[in-house]
Amino acid sequence: MYRRFLKVVVYVDLNPIRANMAKTPETSDHTSIQHRINTAVGSEHLMRQFGIHTQHQRIRGIGKAKTLLKHA
Repeated sequence: MYRRFLKVVVYVDLNPIRANMAKTPETSDHTSIQHRINTAVGSEHLMRQFGIHTQHQRIRGIGKAKTLLKHA
């Protein structure tokens, strides 16, 4: 079922390219592909930032744990 849906989405997204109305899906203003690509790129960036933040918090947490152990 999902495979059929994805085939339809791809078909619709590529129609403007086939009709020479756009060069690439990223530059097509005729379907929602532009929005989906930008959302995916934004999500990827957000996840990278979350990963960096999480790593920073882990390092900070390890430092605090070492300090507590020294004073225990």
